[in-house]
Amino acid sequence: MSAPVTAGTAASPPNPPPPRTLNVAAERARTPGSFTGHHFNSAGAALLANGTVEAVIDHLRAESLSGGYEAARHAAPALEAVYARTAELLGARLEEVALVESATAGWQRAVSALRLRPGDRVLAARSSYVSSALHLLSVERDHGVLVELLPNGSDGAVDLEALEAALRAGPAALVTAAHVPTSSGLVEPAAAIGALATAHGVPYLLDATQSLGQLPVDMGVIGCDLLIGTGRKFLRGPRGTGLLAVRRPLLDRLAPEAPDVRGARWTAERSWELVPDAKRFELWEAAHALRLGLGAALTDLGTLGVDTVARHLATLAATLRQHLSALPGVHVTDPPAAGGAIVTFVIDGLDASEVQRQLAYRRVHLIAVPAGHGRWDMDHRGLTKVIRASVHVYNDEDDLHALVEAVREIVCLHGRGTAPAMGRRGSGAEDAGARNTGSRDAGAETSGSEGSGPEVSRSGNSGSEASKPGSDPSTPVPSLPVPRPTPTLTPTSAQGLAPSSDPAALRPSPASSRTEPTPTDSRAQESDTGPTTPATATPDNPPGHSTATPTSTNSENPAQGTNPAAPTPSPATTPDAAPGIGPARSSSESAPAPTAPAPATGPVPASTPHTPRPNSRCHDVIVVGLGVHGSGALRHLAARGLDVLGLEQFGLHHDLGSSHGATRMIRRAYPHPDWDALVDTAYQAWAELEGASKAQLVDITGGLYAAPKDRPDPLRGPGCREVDAEEAARIFPGLRLPIGFTAVHDPHAGIIDAQETLRAQLTLAERSGAHIHDHAPVLGWEPDGDEVVVRTGKAVLRTRRLVLCAGPWTAAHVPSLAPHLTVTRIVNAYFAADPAGPLGASGLGSFSVDLTQGLLYGFPAADGRGLKAGLDSGPPWDPQAPRPEATADELALLAEAVAQVLPGAGPVTESLTCLYTMTADRRFIVGEVPGVPQALVASACSGHGFKFGPAIGEALADLVCGIARPDLDFLSPARLFPGGTL
Repeated sequence: MSAPVTAGTAASPPNPPPPRTLNVAAERARTPGSFTGHHFNSAGAALLANGTVEAVIDHLRAESLSGGYEAARHAAPALEAVYARTAELLGARLEEVALVESATAGWQRAVSALRLRPGDRVLAARSSYVSSALHLLSVERDHGVLVELLPNGSDGAVDLEALEAALRAGPAALVTAAHVPTSSGLVEPAAAIGALATAHGVPYLLDATQSLGQLPVDMGVIGCDLLIGTGRKFLRGPRGTGLLAVRRPLLDRLAPEAPDVRGARWTAERSWELVPDAKRFELWEAAHALRLGLGAALTDLGTLGVDTVARHLATLAATLRQHLSALPGVHVTDPPAAGGAIVTFVIDGLDASEVQRQLAYRRVHLIAVPAGHGRWDMDHRGLTKVIRASVHVYNDEDDLHALVEAVREIVCLHGRGTAPAMGRRGSGAEDAGARNTGSRDAGAETSGSEGSGPEVSRSGNSGSEASKPGSDPSTPVPSLPVPRPTPTLTPTSAQGLAPSSDPAALRPSPASSRTEPTPTDSRAQESDTGPTTPATATPDNPPGHSTATPTSTNSENPAQGTNPAAPTPSPATTPDAAPGIGPARSSSESAPAPTAPAPATGPVPASTPHTPRPNSRCHDVIVVGLGVHGSGALRHLAARGLDVLGLEQFGLHHDLGSSHGATRMIRRAYPHPDWDALVDTAYQAWAELEGASKAQLVDITGGLYAAPKDRPDPLRGPGCREVDAEEAARIFPGLRLPIGFTAVHDPHAGIIDAQETLRAQLTLAERSGAHIHDHAPVLGWEPDGDEVVVRTGKAVLRTRRLVLCAGPWTAAHVPSLAPHLTVTRIVNAYFAADPAGPLGASGLGSFSVDLTQGLLYGFPAADGRGLKAGLDSGPPWDPQAPRPEATADELALLAEAVAQVLPGAGPVTESLTCLYTMTADRRFIVGEVPGVPQALVASACSGHGFKFGPAIGEALADLVCGIARPDLDFLSPARLFPGGTL
């Protein structure tokens, strides 16, 4: 029989301290990936903590600055500390530990060093991993070694009596087992195996790849002589890291088949000697950055305590097994000896890979394990593939709820039956409407369906449905919380809406609050068909916030956000408004299309008005404003797997803000070195965007930026140099500088294709799964706990993070910024010019000249539109006010400036206007809205922000994911307020 599953863990001290409680919220806060979905693949590769990522990047940066060898010397103490932490984790001596590239590399070097000979017996557990098994089978075929598979006991673990009988049958060269296999939650009786191997004097190799980090592993207590592990799984280290430990006296008898300069010294022409410790198994070439990342992860684990982590993971996994077992058509495949953090299951009639795909669509991430990764285990149990979920310290009950509800939805969609929602078992009609769990097909949701559906044949699995692991009738199923309902926050005026006729819109609503709608209709247009009543202060809605309409700004309250409308009575009970069964659209606002025939489940006349209702879905991020910064943020957030919605108050590519027009300037020349790092980042971001979009977006033309010689803050920058008027004329023959002027030549300056940039970013965002709503003005927003409530004219939305890229309308969304922002109206014009002449690309690049009329800037003639020029100043402007065309006086002033320095320019052929949002120091506002950690703002580009669009977009995505961006500190909104706060 097998020993209890608790065998193989460290012995308890005589007077153990009280158990510590894991702070899951803190672990999630330092794990950016925990905000990108529900992650259950720690048994594959766990999410990295911020500190681990920073350790890797810091060393790579050090290598880039000083060289690999120099950086390694500097990091030597930290690298040596990784060995100490590994030894402490394993209960081994420092000299018994080697760092390798993977667990498989460690396995192969250790087994090869045993020098197995023909006839040697290897006793292997069925839990052995595929790579280990393949190596043993190769040695058996090529060297005549005998590989004997140990049978399992009734609990699914190694049969210890059979192992002892095999050891008594004759000499054995090796005993090996996986502490936890890749194909189930089994925990082998590692210490009992070790005791038997030790008693018979046989080396014992434990594969701890799936147990390190989730279970206590002490080589002395377990009694293993060799141990392998990886960093990327439950240790939460980077990929490409592994460890091998060999205890003495076995270490002194083993020599690697292929010595390396790291583990041996070449003493004479034909002789060498091994180093005395386990480093004899290492290679000289190693990824030091990854090892330092592993060290950071080991430090984190030591701080938390392995026992604390193990209790948390075991509790989560046991709860998950019980709730999955309760679902019809779902079968947990873990054997009775299961424990720890891994849960495996199958669904009747569905391929595990297809289930994995459908769960990923619902933002629940796990893995399907084929029999080819655990043939000795899975073939024996009649399994061809299983779905594997594995929990970690950043998982909580909400994650479990999302997984189980998503599985339940998949089961119901495929006609396998229905089951009560988690945490609300048998709660009647209220539960039936809490989530949409059934198919829209008639009769799909019927009583007694739990017993329906074909039974899957699983020969080798222990027990019947009544005896599923973790489903002891005497053990109550833990109740998990239902996600917090969205408050009823609705505008006081609503429009009449009709349900959508889109067949894709009739799918059941997603199981997880982080799911996404059908990709094929990811953009929805929202248009206002009537006025919206401003918010009114009430006892339930205290004054102090303001709507997003500038005329109703309340500047007295320093709190951020905009107030929802006055309390609204509950929506009328109609089939459209019934929770859980209304037509789900790609629009996260659940706003049906303006005209469509009603679905068969309950028509609502198109003329029937109803109040926009709150949506139970909570987005990861909502981006407000889809100019260059908003579209950039949307793209990068979507690319990271976030459920992100972009809201644009006008049509896409509109000409009412600051991002329209054909061209923008990019340059390295800036008056202060604070900008240099961000400029570098910007150029890199443009190159990346061009590669991703397969479009040329930047044309490097060089640039000249001229001003009087006595200018107090001249431009400068990497690669830039000052030139006099004569040299400037040679560089740009089309430009004539006034007397007393000099210029800064920036050879890296160029021209950005602004229109194509917006198209590229929005296209890439949608391709990555972002959802875009144009004609969707935001009426207000406010923080609500850890989330943010956002109101549009059609619905109330919820999001975990809000990113405001509203350009000239920023003050309306963040009223306390209003005193620090000035919106101005700017005039640009095109002047007749020959593109083949001196004012074309051959004689001119991007330029600016600081004249008495203002700062004149422009671009050479191209695309048949002539020379483009503008003055970098204009009158203050209300962005809500109509914007007339350029006046004759404004164009005359601009033409006068152009004639002064561009003598070949002809008359004005066309003109346009745009809005600048200025700060007093002409620096942007990028960062957290002070006092509201859920909200970020990026605005006040002060006439020079477009060039940073892709870089700012990526920076906003970093900030959303909890990645620090100290390079943006000089742009923080807090600088505008005394004491750094609002």
